[in-house]
Amino acid sequence: VLQKLGAADSLLTSEIFGSLARALRYTGAQQQAMAYAEQAVAMARRFDDPAVLAANLNRMIFACQGPEHTQQRLAYATEIVQLAAAGNVRELLNDAYWWRVYCLLELGDISAMEAAIEAHTGIAQELQQPLYLCLTTQFRAMRALLAGRFEDSERLAQEALAIGQSLQTENVAGIFGLQMFTLRREQRRLRELEPAVRY
Repeated sequence: VLQKLGAADSLLTSEIFGSLARALRYTGAQQQAMAYAEQAVAMARRFDDPAVLAANLNRMIFACQGPEHTQQRLAYATEIVQLAAAGNVRELLNDAYWWRVYCLLELGDISAMEAAIEAHTGIAQELQQPLYLCLTTQFRAMRALLAGRFEDSERLAQEALAIGQSLQTENVAGIFGLQMFTLRREQRRLRELEPAVRY
């Protein structure tokens, strides 16, 4: 079916392959996901549509997880920033900045990561989506923690939790828990978490 569709509408096939790649990644079929993502990106590159290419590069990032692919993901995220800005696709621009923060943290490039956090914060504030606001506040809490600004980190972690509670997802509470555990460990106050750990 996809081959017939490809002959009729390669742009749509590119979108389908990209979506299939992302879905396969969530099932653990990383090699298959990579194959479909590569096809989707190759097809999208043949069209003069920055938004389609940016969307497929974003799906490619999902397909190539793992520390061995960090540089590759960063390159894709950087390209998405350019494409999303050119096509004025604000949600993809948000995603690209998120990926840049994530990859730069993995690489230990703190100054570039800080710039990416600022860019992500700016687009999140522009879009005013609770998920984006929560994520950028979590990034800022993480950065404050890395810098040893414990009071700021705790305040920002609490802010992120408050924003994220409207999302009705366990991820927000889980990230808050990890941030508070790390913060209390750095403050040498882990004993305060003992009741929660026992529970």
